[in-house]
Amino acid sequence: PLGYLLYHRGHTHTIGYLLPQACFLIGLLYIWPATRRLLKESAVARIGLCASILSGFILHLLMDYLNSYGIHPFYPLDARWLYGDLVFIVEPVLWITFGVPLAMMIPKTSLRLFCLTALIGIPLYFTMHGFLLWISLAVLVALAITMAILQKKRDARGNSRLRLVFAIGLCFIGLQTLASAHAKHRLTTYLTQQDPTSRILDIAQSPFPANPLCWQMLSISRNDQAKSYLMQRHIVSLAPALITPSSCP
Repeated sequence: PLGYLLYHRGHTHTIGYLLPQACFLIGLLYIWPATRRLLKESAVARIGLCASILSGFILHLLMDYLNSYGIHPFYPLDARWLYGDLVFIVEPVLWITFGVPLAMMIPKTSLRLFCLTALIGIPLYFTMHGFLLWISLAVLVALAITMAILQKKRDARGNSRLRLVFAIGLCFIGLQTLASAHAKHRLTTYLTQQDPTSRILDIAQSPFPANPLCWQMLSISRNDQAKSYLMQRHIVSLAPALITPSSCP
């Protein structure tokens, strides 16, 4: 698992590795004669292909930066890992916000219904198994219905609604940024009060899915007097009156 993490989030998620991956993807597309003919005849298609691959890679790196795993995109020039500790690695809010409008644009009714059912069914499955709170599921369902209604009122291209989707995604990330900073401050204050002689070296944190109030955190501290290190796992609730740490899923 450690080797996979280092290689997957390491070499493949670097800016220097984008070009060979892009060339490989374009090479795969050239296998299909219709695609090859379209790219030869249409400058718009060539520009669109390059723009989509480039933006796809950039968005991929930015999204992976937001969680606790992080990336080191400038390797080998700079080996430092960058991580946001802001968003759960498979965040259902983003899947619903982006996925429902795209699913609504699918022309074939059966495939459209299948995608919409999966987008709701998967969170329902994890809620029933205790990974999501029921209130989180209710918010996800309401969000899905809202996005579906808004998308249905637009034309088939849905350009305006897709811009709205990005706005919602950015607002959610902004909310997570504030919650992350607040959670780290609360844990730092707690650890300092518990042991003023120890020095906190690092705090890694990850929110619970579709739940900005519950955070799973890992602290590493050092006590120079005792010549020891201490690693602790914490569950932090930002609103204990509403959700106690023991009630976090």
